[in-house]
Amino acid sequence: MPPVADLFHQLERILEEQLAGLRELLSLMGAQEEALVTGQPDRIRPLVRLQEAAASRLECAEERRQAASAKLAGALGLPPDAALREIARSLPASDAQRALALLGDMTRTMGDLASSSRRNEALVRHAVASTRHAIAVLTEAQLRADGRYVPPGRPRRATQGVVDCQV
Repeated sequence: MPPVADLFHQLERILEEQLAGLRELLSLMGAQEEALVTGQPDRIRPLVRLQEAAASRLECAEERRQAASAKLAGALGLPPDAALREIARSLPASDAQRALALLGDMTRTMGDLASSSRRNEALVRHAVASTRHAIAVLTEAQLRADGRYVPPGRPRRATQGVVDCQV
C-alpha cells in the first residue's frame, strides 16, 4: 500500500477536482439565472446540457473520492467509510488543514449551488405563472372584426373575419 502522504495527495487532487466541478456548475447555474431573468429561453437547453455533463463528471469524481478516502482511512487504521473530518484528525496538521479547507470550500459552494437552484426554480415558476396568466387574459379577451377590444360579457356580433378559437 502506498504511504499515507501519497494517499492523501491523491485524495487532495480529487477534492480539488470536485471543488472545481462544483464551481463550474455554480457558474452554469448563474448563466441559467441570467438567461431566465433576461428572457433568453434559447440559452436554457444548452446550459442544462452543460450542467448535466458537469454533474456527471462530479458523480465520477465522487466515486473516486470515496475509493481514495477508503484507502486513506484504511492506511490510518480507520473504518473505510470514515468521514473526511475524521480522516483529517488522523493526518499531519498541515495536511489536515488543507483537507478541512477544501471541505469548507466545497460545503460553501454546495450551499451557493442550492441557493442558485432555488432562485432559478422560483424564476421558472414565475415565468410559467406569467405565461398562464397571459394566456388566460388573451383567451378571455374578445376582438371585434375591426380589431378593437370587446370586454367580457358584452355580446359579440357575428361578423365575417371573427375567429372563435378554443384553447
